Amino acid sequence: MNYKASVIVLSGIICLLFFCSSCDFLMSFFPMSEGEYNLVTTLFNGEDFESGNFPGGWETSEESPWFVTGSTACSDSYSIRSGNIGDSDETYLEVKVNLNKGDTIRFCYKVSSESHYDYLIFYINDVSMDSWSGEKDWSTASFQIDDGGINTLKWKYNKDFSDSNGSDCAWIDNIERIPQ
Repeated sequence: MNYKASVIVLSGIICLLFFCSSCDFLMSFFPMSEGEYNLVTTLFNGEDFESGNFPGGWETSEESPWFVTGSTACSDSYSIRSGNIGDSDETYLEVKVNLNKGDTIRFCYKVSSESHYDYLIFYINDVSMDSWSGEKDWSTASFQIDDGGINTLKWKYNKDFSDSNGSDCAWIDNIERIPQ
């Protein structure tokens, strides 16, 4: 992998930025306190999962992790699917990104679940933005970013206490940042 490093100052904070040219994303180290640094993956041109691998810098549930699959996709060949869970359980996919106020996050989603009981929920900074349930073929969702800086994007699939319908999961694809 080829990396290019830059040092910049943002609002008086020294930041060391790394760009991975073969990965097509920007990795940033932002000082949290003296001697402590937080790795943040910033969406560069989005994530379409076409590498066929779980993207670096993303987090998922340990017990029921999301995984890249070629079984269905919004476009091209791959998407990411929620982990297998039982009743009264949940699984999540999360990434921390540096965004400008006014940017838009857009992504494709698909849901196959028990309608009105099992949901795919999208969060920005732990605030629920929207949720989808039932049989929903590939659709697009868009959300404007209210706060510039580090934002946490999270997709969660959760089930109620009983019953299952459809494939009992959700898929995400073609996540992109649209600058303001």
